[in-house]
Amino acid sequence: MSSDFERLLREARKALPEPGEAVTRRARARALAAVRRIRSLRRPAVAILAAALIGLGVGIGALIAPSGSAAPAPLGLGFLPERGWSVFQNGGDGTVVQPAGAIATNVELSPDDDPDGLPLSTLKALPLEGVVIIAGFTSRGDEPWHDKGFPARTLPLDIHEAEPFGVQVRPGRPLGQYALRAGVNSHNVDVNIYFGAPNPSTVLLAAAQRQLNRLVVRPVASKQTESAGAAARLDVDRSKSGAVAAPAAVFDRTFACMPSYGRFHVRASPHGASEVIGARFTSSGYVRVSSGPGGDLLSDLVAAALPGFRTSSTRFPAAVYASSRRCVVSRAFVPLTRTGLPGPAVTWSTDDECTVRGRVLIRVRVGLGSAGTWGPVGTAFVGARGRVSEAALAVRDQTTGRPLAFAKLSRAGKTQLWTSPRCQ
Repeated sequence: MSSDFERLLREARKALPEPGEAVTRRARARALAAVRRIRSLRRPAVAILAAALIGLGVGIGALIAPSGSAAPAPLGLGFLPERGWSVFQNGGDGTVVQPAGAIATNVELSPDDDPDGLPLSTLKALPLEGVVIIAGFTSRGDEPWHDKGFPARTLPLDIHEAEPFGVQVRPGRPLGQYALRAGVNSHNVDVNIYFGAPNPSTVLLAAAQRQLNRLVVRPVASKQTESAGAAARLDVDRSKSGAVAAPAAVFDRTFACMPSYGRFHVRASPHGASEVIGARFTSSGYVRVSSGPGGDLLSDLVAAALPGFRTSSTRFPAAVYASSRRCVVSRAFVPLTRTGLPGPAVTWSTDDECTVRGRVLIRVRVGLGSAGTWGPVGTAFVGARGRVSEAALAVRDQTTGRPLAFAKLSRAGKTQLWTSPRCQ
């Protein structure tokens, strides 16, 4: 390709506008139509194509993915497509810092679904012969207490070992909802299987088993590589000498929390902001989700904060903490992303109220500048003490799976907040 031609392409790229949502949706519909034509290929041809792409370093599922989810993925985490199925992925790397997620389905995903979350629209319209398999991958060994929920198994996983789980996604026409958890090749694998019928036939179970047989879980090279990769994926601060300061400890937790009267607040306050709770004081920088009177420390559900005042007379009890009275640990997959939330981010002191019918899922990931341990914080919270080097917090409606808020906090105390139109 000539240098002049390359120059023209670069100039055209800068001049052309970005595609709008309507254009993107039409392009996705055409791509899915093309996928249906690809399904007519014989299985040997598909297998040869998949093997060739893997040899070239193309991540599993990267070619057949919904709008917004096609991203480079680590080799060997996800699904290879069975004939008549499509596979999707979220681009995560399978660490506790950035879990990988994958979907395999024998139906089309709805364009209304968030590709990084639960495909709720698809599940609500799932036909009797429809199947959706969702898998989440996190590294094993970083959280021993969490590993206990994932018994060691070998591939292929057996669908008959799956157990019914969860609140019905479609109460009027119940789905078959099954969960299967496994520790495989240094990864915790959380598989949720949805059938269009509450009691799937042996034929449908066999079809789902064939796709489950094509689940791929690559081994982790080493704990040193895993830890280094986790630290590198957090945004880091550079000192005056130019050296990179990586967090000494990373805590990543997901909680299901019950707000009071179906309302909760998402608060983001950058360092230096003026606040008045009891009396005027200066914010140290924090992001938190609370439900109840703003001056009541026990109203906090989940929070990440730099050391400083929570109110004019009380301090934050820890750098990251969650209510032990109104929150329980959850195994649900909540992506740390602003996908599905309008922008740009609000960077000044913000307090938005959201309304839900049940629990909310809150995932918080925090890097601390010094090693710390996770445990009780007083009598009302669990968490870890230290100084935050980087934090991110995502909130989703547990019932619908819809994103409600996403917030970030930097070492310098700067905050960014995105919230759903349902919050104000």
